Amino acid sequence: MHVERAAAARALHQRVGALPLLEAGVRRKRLALQVGQAGAFAGPWLVAGATGVALQLGAWSWQLRAGRLSSTALAIASAGAIATVLAVVVAREAIRLAALDLDALSAVHARAAGSGGLPLFLLFLVANTALIVWAVRLVRRGLARE
Repeated sequence: MHVERAAAARALHQRVGALPLLEAGVRRKRLALQVGQAGAFAGPWLVAGATGVALQLGAWSWQLRAGRLSSTALAIASAGAIATVLAVVVAREAIRLAALDLDALSAVHARAAGSGGLPLFLLFLVANTALIVWAVRLVRRGLARE
């Protein structure tokens, strides 16, 4: 049903002009439906995200009132930012997983597992590791000369 409303809102928007509030209402309902589809897994992460935002607001307001930067407040704000980003990422992936047909993907994964790409993967793993080690050694040598 939300798809029909979104299409109607877009058609009306094209005919009449700017209707951002109508489109925002359709998007908000669609987001609520998607979060509901994610089930119980996304719920605690949404709470963690809200807690992270609260930590950030509290830490930044603490610093604003103090008039100077505090390492404790900065650590709290950083922890809140990390919690918020992590929660948003996990909740987004929970929504995506709820929308996927995992039975159809299992056949594709079984076929990919038997394709024999492990030797090629290992070759590139060793080559990339060697390049990273080489680059780190070049930088160390350059820094040691200074």
